[in-house]
Amino acid sequence: MSLTVRVFVVTLAVLGGWLAILPGSVETLYRHLDELGTQNVTVTYSLTLGVGWPVFMGALVIGGRLGDRSASSRRTIVISGLAGMALIGGWMFFTTTPVSLIVAWVALQVPVAFVVSSSLALALTHVSQKRRRLVSGLTGTAAVFSIFVGALVLAIFAVPTTVALAGPALVASVLALPLVWLSGKAPAHIANADERPNAPATRIPRRWAALLSSGFLLSCATSITNGYIVVFVSTWMSPSPADPASYVNLVILAATSLSIISGIVVAVLVPSAERARIIYASSAILVAAGIILMALVPEASVVALATAGFGAGFGAANGLELTLVAAMQPSMQRVGLDVGMFTAATTLPYVLIPLVAAGIFSINPTDGIGTLWWIAGNCALAASGVMFFAARPGSQTSRPSRKVVKA
Repeated sequence: MSLTVRVFVVTLAVLGGWLAILPGSVETLYRHLDELGTQNVTVTYSLTLGVGWPVFMGALVIGGRLGDRSASSRRTIVISGLAGMALIGGWMFFTTTPVSLIVAWVALQVPVAFVVSSSLALALTHVSQKRRRLVSGLTGTAAVFSIFVGALVLAIFAVPTTVALAGPALVASVLALPLVWLSGKAPAHIANADERPNAPATRIPRRWAALLSSGFLLSCATSITNGYIVVFVSTWMSPSPADPASYVNLVILAATSLSIISGIVVAVLVPSAERARIIYASSAILVAAGIILMALVPEASVVALATAGFGAGFGAANGLELTLVAAMQPSMQRVGLDVGMFTAATTLPYVLIPLVAAGIFSINPTDGIGTLWWIAGNCALAASGVMFFAARPGSQTSRPSRKVVKA
Protein backbone atom coordinates (compact mmCIF):
# COMPACT_ATOMS: atom_id res chain seq x y z
CA MET A 1 0.00 0.00 0.00
CA SER A 2 2.84 2.37 0.90
CA LEU A 3 4.33 1.98 -2.58
CA THR A 4 0.98 2.74 -4.23
CA VAL A 5 0.54 5.82 -2.06
CA ARG A 6 4.01 7.09 -2.98
CA VAL A 7 3.30 6.68 -6.70
CA PHE A 8 0.01 8.50 -6.26
CA VAL A 9 1.59 11.38 -4.32
CA VAL A 10 4.41 11.89 -6.81
CA THR A 11 2.03 11.75 -9.78
CA LEU A 12 -0.38 14.29 -8.27
CA ALA A 13 2.47 16.66 -7.47
CA VAL A 14 3.93 16.52 -10.99
CA LEU A 15 0.43 16.90 -12.46
CA GLY A 16 -0.21 19.92 -10.25
CA GLY A 17 3.02 21.60 -11.25
CA TRP A 18 2.37 21.25 -14.96
CA LEU A 19 -1.30 22.14 -14.53
CA ALA A 20 -0.26 25.51 -13.11
CA ILE A 21 1.58 26.61 -16.26
CA LEU A 22 1.06 24.40 -19.33
CA PRO A 23 -2.64 25.05 -20.12
CA GLY A 24 -1.87 28.75 -19.88
CA SER A 25 1.19 28.44 -22.10
CA VAL A 26 -0.78 26.58 -24.78
CA GLU A 27 -3.92 28.66 -24.91
CA THR A 28 -5.25 30.81 -22.07
CA LEU A 29 -2.26 33.14 -21.67
CA TYR A 30 -2.54 34.16 -25.33
CA ARG A 31 -6.30 34.70 -24.95
CA HIS A 32 -6.01 36.77 -21.79
CA LEU A 33 -3.28 38.99 -23.23
CA ASP A 34 -5.58 39.59 -26.20
CA GLU A 35 -8.53 40.37 -23.92
CA LEU A 36 -6.43 42.93 -22.03
CA GLY A 37 -5.83 44.81 -25.28
CA THR A 38 -2.19 43.88 -25.76
CA GLN A 39 -0.65 45.34 -28.92
CA ASN A 40 1.12 42.85 -31.22
CA VAL A 41 -0.28 40.06 -29.07
CA THR A 42 1.51 37.23 -30.91
CA VAL A 43 4.92 38.85 -30.44
CA THR A 44 4.17 39.79 -26.83
CA TYR A 45 2.97 36.26 -26.10
CA SER A 46 6.15 34.82 -27.60
CA LEU A 47 8.39 37.15 -25.62
CA THR A 48 6.49 36.43 -22.39
CA LEU A 49 7.11 32.72 -22.82
CA GLY A 50 10.70 33.50 -23.78
CA VAL A 51 11.24 35.28 -20.47
CA GLY A 52 9.21 32.92 -18.28
CA TRP A 53 10.74 29.65 -19.42
CA PRO A 54 14.37 30.65 -18.62
CA VAL A 55 13.25 31.45 -15.09
CA PHE A 56 11.57 28.06 -14.89
CA MET A 57 14.63 26.30 -16.27
CA GLY A 58 17.03 27.96 -13.85
CA ALA A 59 14.75 27.22 -10.89
CA LEU A 60 14.60 23.55 -11.91
CA VAL A 61 18.36 23.12 -11.63
CA ILE A 62 18.73 25.27 -8.52
CA GLY A 63 15.82 23.62 -6.73
CA GLY A 64 17.05 20.15 -7.63
CA ARG A 65 20.60 20.87 -6.51
CA LEU A 66 19.54 22.43 -3.22
CA GLY A 67 17.23 19.50 -2.53
CA ASP A 68 20.12 17.03 -2.94
CA ARG A 69 21.82 18.39 0.17
CA SER A 70 19.51 16.69 2.68
CA ALA A 71 15.97 15.49 3.30
CA SER A 72 15.18 18.69 5.20
CA SER A 73 16.41 20.76 2.26
CA ARG A 74 14.12 18.86 -0.10
CA ARG A 75 11.17 19.45 2.22
CA THR A 76 11.96 23.18 2.43
CA ILE A 77 12.02 23.42 -1.35
CA VAL A 78 8.68 21.62 -1.55
CA ILE A 79 7.00 23.86 1.03
CA SER A 80 8.29 27.06 -0.58
CA GLY A 81 7.03 25.86 -3.95
CA LEU A 82 3.55 25.12 -2.63
CA ALA A 83 3.27 28.48 -0.88
CA GLY A 84 4.55 30.34 -3.94
CA MET A 85 2.02 28.71 -6.29
CA ALA A 86 -0.87 29.57 -3.98
CA LEU A 87 0.19 33.20 -3.47
CA ILE A 88 0.93 33.95 -7.11
CA GLY A 89 -2.22 32.14 -8.26
CA GLY A 90 -4.24 34.48 -6.04
CA TRP A 91 -2.33 37.47 -7.42
CA MET A 92 -3.15 36.51 -11.01
CA PHE A 93 -6.88 36.70 -10.27
CA PHE A 94 -6.54 40.46 -9.81
CA THR A 95 -4.28 41.34 -12.74
CA THR A 96 -5.91 43.92 -14.99
CA THR A 97 -3.05 45.05 -17.22
CA PRO A 98 -0.76 43.15 -19.61
CA VAL A 99 2.32 44.17 -17.59
CA SER A 100 1.00 42.84 -14.27
CA LEU A 101 -0.10 39.62 -15.96
CA ILE A 102 3.33 39.09 -17.51
CA VAL A 103 5.12 39.76 -14.19
CA ALA A 104 2.84 37.31 -12.35
CA TRP A 105 3.28 34.66 -15.01
CA VAL A 106 7.07 34.90 -14.91
CA ALA A 107 7.11 34.80 -11.10
CA LEU A 108 4.91 31.67 -11.09
CA GLN A 109 7.63 29.70 -12.88
CA VAL A 110 9.89 29.55 -9.78
CA PRO A 111 7.58 27.73 -7.33
CA VAL A 112 6.28 25.45 -10.07
CA ALA A 113 9.85 24.46 -10.97
CA PHE A 114 10.61 23.70 -7.31
CA VAL A 115 7.60 21.39 -7.09
CA VAL A 116 8.26 19.61 -10.40
CA SER A 117 11.98 18.99 -9.79
CA SER A 118 11.35 17.81 -6.21
CA SER A 119 8.56 15.49 -7.33
CA LEU A 120 10.65 13.82 -10.01
CA ALA A 121 13.64 13.47 -7.69
CA LEU A 122 11.43 11.82 -5.06
CA ALA A 123 10.03 9.54 -7.78
CA LEU A 124 13.54 8.17 -8.32
CA THR A 125 14.55 7.96 -4.66
CA HIS A 126 11.32 7.12 -2.85
CA VAL A 127 9.61 4.74 -5.31
CA SER A 128 10.97 1.21 -5.61
CA GLN A 129 12.24 -0.29 -8.84
CA LYS A 130 9.21 -2.52 -9.38
CA ARG A 131 6.97 0.57 -9.60
CA ARG A 132 9.42 2.60 -11.67
CA ARG A 133 7.82 1.93 -15.06
CA LEU A 134 4.36 2.83 -13.75
CA VAL A 135 5.53 6.08 -12.18
CA SER A 136 7.46 6.88 -15.37
CA GLY A 137 4.30 6.57 -17.44
CA LEU A 138 2.17 8.54 -15.01
CA THR A 139 4.61 11.40 -14.43
CA GLY A 140 5.60 11.45 -18.10
CA THR A 141 2.00 11.95 -19.22
CA ALA A 142 1.16 14.38 -16.41
CA ALA A 143 2.17 17.35 -18.55
CA VAL A 144 -0.07 16.18 -21.40
CA PHE A 145 -2.90 15.43 -18.99
CA SER A 146 -2.68 18.98 -17.63
CA ILE A 147 -3.21 20.33 -21.16
CA PHE A 148 -6.11 17.89 -21.59
CA VAL A 149 -7.76 19.14 -18.40
CA GLY A 150 -7.33 22.76 -19.44
CA ALA A 151 -8.88 22.14 -22.86
CA LEU A 152 -11.71 20.07 -21.34
CA VAL A 153 -12.62 22.82 -18.88
CA LEU A 154 -12.70 25.42 -21.66
CA ALA A 155 -14.75 23.13 -23.92
CA ILE A 156 -17.40 22.16 -21.34
CA PHE A 157 -17.64 25.13 -18.99
CA ALA A 158 -18.01 28.82 -19.79
CA VAL A 159 -15.03 29.67 -17.61
CA PRO A 160 -13.71 33.25 -17.76
CA THR A 161 -10.18 33.40 -19.08
CA THR A 162 -8.93 34.91 -15.81
CA VAL A 163 -10.20 31.90 -13.87
CA ALA A 164 -8.85 29.45 -16.45
CA LEU A 165 -5.40 31.05 -16.20
CA ALA A 166 -5.09 31.69 -12.45
CA GLY A 167 -7.20 28.85 -11.03
CA PRO A 168 -4.82 26.01 -11.95
CA ALA A 169 -2.05 27.45 -9.75
CA LEU A 170 -4.33 27.30 -6.71
CA VAL A 171 -5.48 23.79 -7.59
CA ALA A 172 -1.85 22.75 -8.08
CA SER A 173 -0.86 23.86 -4.59
CA VAL A 174 -3.54 21.54 -3.18
CA LEU A 175 -2.68 18.58 -5.41
CA ALA A 176 1.00 18.77 -4.47
CA LEU A 177 0.41 19.18 -0.74
CA PRO A 178 1.00 15.45 0.11
CA LEU A 179 4.53 15.88 -1.26
CA VAL A 180 5.43 17.46 2.08
CA TRP A 181 4.60 14.13 3.74
CA LEU A 182 6.58 12.08 1.21
CA SER A 183 9.67 14.28 1.47
CA GLY A 184 9.91 13.32 5.14
CA LYS A 185 9.87 9.57 4.50
CA ALA A 186 12.87 7.30 4.11
CA PRO A 187 14.08 6.60 0.54
CA ALA A 188 13.13 3.30 -1.06
CA HIS A 189 15.74 0.59 -1.61
CA ILE A 190 16.59 0.55 -5.30
CA ALA A 191 18.26 -2.60 -6.55
CA ASN A 192 19.32 -1.82 -10.07
CA ALA A 193 22.79 -2.28 -11.49
CA ASP A 194 22.29 0.64 -13.87
CA GLU A 195 21.61 2.99 -10.96
CA ARG A 196 24.66 2.38 -8.78
CA PRO A 197 25.60 5.48 -6.74
CA ASN A 198 29.11 5.48 -8.22
CA ALA A 199 28.42 4.41 -11.79
CA PRO A 200 31.51 4.44 -14.04
CA ALA A 201 31.97 7.84 -15.64
CA THR A 202 33.41 6.34 -18.84
CA ARG A 203 30.15 4.60 -19.79
CA ILE A 204 27.28 6.80 -18.65
CA PRO A 205 28.07 10.40 -19.71
CA ARG A 206 27.86 9.73 -23.47
CA ARG A 207 24.41 8.18 -23.19
CA TRP A 208 23.33 10.83 -20.71
CA ALA A 209 24.43 13.58 -23.11
CA ALA A 210 22.57 11.83 -25.94
CA LEU A 211 19.40 11.66 -23.83
CA LEU A 212 19.67 15.34 -22.95
CA SER A 213 20.20 16.23 -26.63
CA SER A 214 17.35 14.07 -27.87
CA GLY A 215 15.00 15.40 -25.21
CA PHE A 216 15.95 18.94 -26.17
CA LEU A 217 15.33 18.36 -29.88
CA LEU A 218 12.00 16.60 -29.37
CA SER A 219 10.93 19.38 -27.04
CA CYS A 220 11.82 21.90 -29.76
CA ALA A 221 9.26 20.19 -31.97
CA THR A 222 6.55 19.88 -29.35
CA SER A 223 7.04 23.39 -27.93
CA ILE A 224 6.30 24.80 -31.39
CA THR A 225 3.15 22.75 -31.89
CA ASN A 226 1.90 23.14 -28.32
CA GLY A 227 2.65 26.84 -28.15
CA TYR A 228 1.45 27.88 -31.60
CA ILE A 229 -1.43 25.54 -32.45
CA VAL A 230 -3.88 28.44 -32.00
CA VAL A 231 -1.87 30.57 -34.45
CA PHE A 232 -1.55 27.64 -36.88
CA VAL A 233 -5.31 27.01 -36.97
CA SER A 234 -6.15 30.69 -37.24
CA THR A 235 -3.66 31.65 -39.96
CA TRP A 236 -2.38 28.58 -41.81
CA MET A 237 -5.30 26.19 -42.21
CA SER A 238 -7.25 26.47 -45.44
CA PRO A 239 -10.08 27.06 -45.08
CA SER A 240 -9.83 28.31 -41.51
CA PRO A 241 -12.51 26.84 -39.21
CA ALA A 242 -15.54 29.02 -38.54
CA ASP A 243 -14.76 28.83 -34.81
CA PRO A 244 -10.97 28.38 -34.45
CA ALA A 245 -11.09 28.31 -30.63
CA SER A 246 -13.58 25.40 -30.54
CA TYR A 247 -11.64 23.50 -33.20
CA VAL A 248 -8.39 23.93 -31.25
CA ASN A 249 -10.08 22.62 -28.10
CA LEU A 250 -11.35 19.53 -29.91
CA VAL A 251 -7.97 18.84 -31.50
CA ILE A 252 -6.17 19.26 -28.20
CA LEU A 253 -8.63 16.96 -26.43
CA ALA A 254 -8.18 14.23 -29.07
CA ALA A 255 -4.39 14.51 -29.17
CA THR A 256 -3.93 14.64 -25.41
CA SER A 257 -6.29 11.69 -24.88
CA LEU A 258 -4.13 9.54 -27.15
CA SER A 259 -0.97 10.92 -25.52
CA ILE A 260 -2.10 9.92 -22.05
CA ILE A 261 -3.15 6.42 -23.11
CA SER A 262 -0.04 5.72 -25.18
CA GLY A 263 2.30 7.13 -22.54
CA ILE A 264 1.02 4.96 -19.70
CA VAL A 265 0.58 1.79 -21.78
CA VAL A 266 4.02 2.00 -23.40
CA ALA A 267 5.79 2.81 -20.13
CA VAL A 268 4.21 -0.14 -18.31
CA LEU A 269 4.74 -2.67 -21.10
CA VAL A 270 8.32 -1.80 -22.14
CA PRO A 271 10.51 -4.46 -20.46
CA SER A 272 13.90 -2.72 -20.42
CA ALA A 273 15.69 0.59 -20.81
CA GLU A 274 17.13 -0.51 -24.17
CA ARG A 275 13.66 -1.23 -25.55
CA ALA A 276 12.56 2.11 -24.12
CA ARG A 277 15.33 3.84 -26.07
CA ILE A 278 14.22 2.26 -29.36
CA ILE A 279 10.54 3.03 -28.79
CA TYR A 280 11.39 6.60 -27.76
CA ALA A 281 13.25 7.08 -31.05
CA SER A 282 10.38 5.53 -33.03
CA SER A 283 7.88 7.78 -31.25
CA ALA A 284 9.88 10.83 -32.33
CA ILE A 285 9.47 9.72 -35.95
CA LEU A 286 5.70 9.52 -35.43
CA VAL A 287 5.75 13.04 -34.00
CA ALA A 288 7.69 14.30 -37.03
CA ALA A 289 5.29 12.62 -39.45
CA GLY A 290 2.28 14.26 -37.83
CA ILE A 291 3.84 17.73 -37.86
CA ILE A 292 5.00 17.51 -41.48
CA LEU A 293 1.61 16.20 -42.62
CA MET A 294 -0.10 19.17 -40.95
CA ALA A 295 2.17 21.58 -42.80
CA LEU A 296 1.72 19.87 -46.16
CA VAL A 297 -2.06 19.41 -46.04
CA PRO A 298 -3.53 22.08 -43.74
CA GLU A 299 -7.13 20.91 -44.05
CA ALA A 300 -9.38 20.38 -41.04
CA SER A 301 -9.76 16.60 -41.36
CA VAL A 302 -6.09 16.00 -42.18
CA VAL A 303 -4.87 18.24 -39.37
CA ALA A 304 -7.10 16.37 -36.91
CA LEU A 305 -5.68 13.02 -38.08
CA ALA A 306 -2.10 14.26 -38.05
CA THR A 307 -2.54 15.74 -34.59
CA ALA A 308 -3.79 12.38 -33.33
CA GLY A 309 -0.65 10.66 -34.62
CA PHE A 310 1.49 13.42 -33.16
CA GLY A 311 -0.26 13.00 -29.81
CA ALA A 312 0.30 9.25 -29.71
CA GLY A 313 4.01 9.62 -30.43
CA PHE A 314 4.41 12.53 -28.04
CA GLY A 315 2.73 10.60 -25.22
CA ALA A 316 4.81 7.46 -25.76
CA ALA A 317 8.04 9.47 -25.64
CA ASN A 318 6.97 11.33 -22.50
CA GLY A 319 5.97 8.13 -20.77
CA LEU A 320 9.46 6.69 -21.21
CA GLU A 321 11.47 9.72 -20.10
CA LEU A 322 11.80 8.87 -16.42
CA THR A 323 12.74 5.27 -17.26
CA LEU A 324 15.53 6.53 -19.51
CA VAL A 325 16.68 9.12 -16.99
CA ALA A 326 16.93 6.43 -14.31
CA ALA A 327 19.01 4.21 -16.61
CA MET A 328 21.33 6.87 -18.07
CA GLN A 329 21.86 9.47 -15.33
CA PRO A 330 25.44 9.62 -14.01
CA SER A 331 24.79 9.10 -10.28
CA MET A 332 21.95 8.55 -7.82
CA GLN A 333 23.84 10.77 -5.38
CA ARG A 334 22.87 13.82 -7.49
CA VAL A 335 19.43 12.72 -8.57
CA GLY A 336 17.83 16.10 -7.97
CA LEU A 337 20.43 17.88 -10.09
CA ASP A 338 20.17 15.30 -12.88
CA VAL A 339 16.39 15.40 -12.96
CA GLY A 340 16.57 19.19 -12.96
CA MET A 341 19.08 19.12 -15.81
CA PHE A 342 16.92 16.84 -17.95
CA THR A 343 13.76 18.83 -17.30
CA ALA A 344 15.71 22.02 -18.02
CA ALA A 345 16.98 20.54 -21.30
CA THR A 346 13.42 19.74 -22.34
CA THR A 347 12.36 23.22 -21.19
CA LEU A 348 15.12 25.14 -23.01
CA PRO A 349 13.16 25.09 -26.31
CA TYR A 350 10.38 26.99 -24.55
CA VAL A 351 13.02 29.68 -24.05
CA LEU A 352 14.50 29.63 -27.54
CA ILE A 353 11.48 28.92 -29.73
CA PRO A 354 9.42 31.97 -28.65
CA LEU A 355 12.39 34.22 -29.40
CA VAL A 356 12.87 32.57 -32.79
CA ALA A 357 9.13 32.78 -33.44
CA ALA A 358 9.01 36.44 -32.50
CA GLY A 359 11.75 37.15 -35.05
CA ILE A 360 10.05 35.06 -37.76
CA PHE A 361 6.65 36.70 -37.19
CA SER A 362 8.20 40.16 -37.19
CA ILE A 363 9.75 39.50 -40.61
CA ASN A 364 6.93 37.44 -42.12
CA PRO A 365 3.65 37.74 -40.14
CA THR A 366 1.64 35.82 -42.75
CA ASP A 367 3.68 32.70 -43.53
CA GLY A 368 5.88 32.55 -40.44
CA ILE A 369 3.83 29.76 -38.88
CA GLY A 370 4.58 27.50 -41.85
CA THR A 371 8.32 28.02 -41.31
CA LEU A 372 7.93 27.14 -37.64
CA TRP A 373 6.10 23.91 -38.49
CA TRP A 374 8.90 22.77 -40.81
CA ILE A 375 11.47 23.52 -38.11
CA ALA A 376 9.43 21.41 -35.70
CA GLY A 377 9.31 18.42 -38.05
CA ASN A 378 13.06 18.45 -38.62
CA CYS A 379 13.77 18.74 -34.89
CA ALA A 380 11.69 15.64 -34.20
CA LEU A 381 13.55 13.70 -36.89
CA ALA A 382 16.89 14.78 -35.39
CA ALA A 383 15.74 13.68 -31.93
CA SER A 384 15.00 10.24 -33.30
CA GLY A 385 18.41 9.99 -34.95
CA VAL A 386 20.24 10.90 -31.74
CA MET A 387 18.43 8.23 -29.75
CA PHE A 388 18.86 5.58 -32.45
CA PHE A 389 22.59 6.08 -32.88
CA ALA A 390 24.27 8.26 -30.22
CA ALA A 391 22.49 6.66 -27.23
CA ARG A 392 23.30 3.07 -28.20
CA PRO A 393 24.93 1.04 -25.45
CA GLY A 394 28.40 -0.32 -26.18
CA SER A 395 30.30 2.35 -28.07
CA GLN A 396 32.39 4.58 -25.86
CA THR A 397 33.52 8.16 -26.07
CA SER A 398 37.07 7.01 -25.45
CA ARG A 399 38.70 3.77 -26.43
CA PRO A 400 40.37 1.66 -23.79
CA SER A 401 44.14 1.72 -23.90
CA ARG A 402 45.88 -1.33 -25.31
CA LYS A 403 48.68 -2.96 -23.42
CA VAL A 404 51.90 -3.37 -25.36
CA VAL A 405 53.41 -6.77 -24.79
CA LYS A 406 57.14 -6.81 -25.27
CA ALA A 407 58.67 -9.85 -26.82
